[in-house]
Amino acid sequence: MVNTKSFPKPDGKAGVRSAESIEDSLFALLDSGLSGYYVHADELDEVKAKGLEDIVALKPIREEIFEAEH
Repeated sequence: MVNTKSFPKPDGKAGVRSAESIEDSLFALLDSGLSGYYVHADELDEVKAKGLEDIVALKPIREEIFEAEH
């Protein structure tokens, strides 16, 4: 859940992210130059709090390649 002006969430509710936190997550992925990775905003916040590089929070997507049958 993201707390926004259009859809406000109660202060202190578990699982609620700020729009800035989501933005940070998006830019961590974009700035890494990697593809096939994802990040959880809360884990990125923890990595930042420990003073580590953002890339530590990125995780590879491990899905089988989709092959359409002809």
